[in-house]
Amino acid sequence: MQSSPERLQASYSVGRRPSGRARRLRTRRRMSAALNMDFVGLPRSQALVSDIEREAGRLESRHPDVTDVNVTVEERAPRKYERKQYNVRLGVRTGERQLFVNREHDHDPNAAVREAFEAAVRQLSAPS
Repeated sequence: MQSSPERLQASYSVGRRPSGRARRLRTRRRMSAALNMDFVGLPRSQALVSDIEREAGRLESRHPDVTDVNVTVEERAPRKYERKQYNVRLGVRTGERQLFVNREHDHDPNAAVREAFEAAVRQLSAPS
């Protein structure tokens, strides 16, 4: 069933929560910072892209002076008897400084992305 904007507006006025699609449209906000993503050695997946966008949005909401975010996700070839390794390089530029974060994880690129953004938040929160 297709819902028109008038129907969604009516559901807001009644006080009910909107459906899933309307809630996503309402809560999704465009980043003002430039976000660049590169994938090396692995295909670009929608799940990984949405995780990167979500983490970049959180970073920007905590630190609004972020102007540029560069993310490179790389799948490194494993050596003998090793698991796949994912390396995430994150470059964040603010008005007055620039920082870089590298994180590796064994078998989950999403975990490496999450850890890299957490480290960037910690570095930006630390006094310069």
